[in-house]
Amino acid sequence: MANKSNDTFMSDLSLNRIDQYLYEVTYTDWDYSVGSDYCEKYRGSTIGACSSIRNGNLFGRNLDWHYDEGASFIIHCNPTDGRHCSIGVTVNDTALTDEIADDNKYNVLYKVLPFLTVDGINDAGVVCNINVVPTGDKGYTTGTNPSGDDLWSKMLVRYVLDYADSASHAVELIKEKNIIMPMSDLLTQEYHWMIADKYSTYVVEFIDNKINIIFTIIRITVNYMKINSKLYGIIS
Repeated sequence: MANKSNDTFMSDLSLNRIDQYLYEVTYTDWDYSVGSDYCEKYRGSTIGACSSIRNGNLFGRNLDWHYDEGASFIIHCNPTDGRHCSIGVTVNDTALTDEIADDNKYNVLYKVLPFLTVDGINDAGVVCNINVVPTGDKGYTTGTNPSGDDLWSKMLVRYVLDYADSASHAVELIKEKNIIMPMSDLLTQEYHWMIADKYSTYVVEFIDNKINIIFTIIRITVNYMKINSKLYGIIS
């Protein structure tokens, strides 16, 4: 991707308009260094929504975030370099408007979109989404594993969809990484994730720079940390 001209990059994208502000796009290549650079530059911005639920084999969530003139995308990522095939939904951004998308104009966000995925499922049946929660009373998480390779929290959904063979495998992959939270403007918001497959459901949270993996029977996340509830069993 890094060696492609902007025109070549756009010609390789399969971009289709579904409705006003909603598009479908297919990627055959996406560069993690591009996602990391974006997260570093815009570390104060927030993505995601507040809640998700699993009921049997149905997995759903709300997207009650503020929506504006930015376009949203259903994103297909085809398998490449050992990565899984996946489909997901991205958050909208005012820098990528309906007008730009309709005219098929280049925007750097097209290279970032795979890493702005807020929920999705891969071809191994692993589902992952990201949700906003208030910062816990123990302070903001800045990193989870200093000996691991850095991964921005905004990119965690993409990483799980790309590489996880199961929900439990996703948990192990996350433990190996140093997850970096992008400090919001007032340090009042961070994230947690629900990860599931056919057999199990987990909620992943970071408190006081430590990872907490919750194997949950009550398969709901809302606007608070699950770690604060005695209804859930902490396994790590």
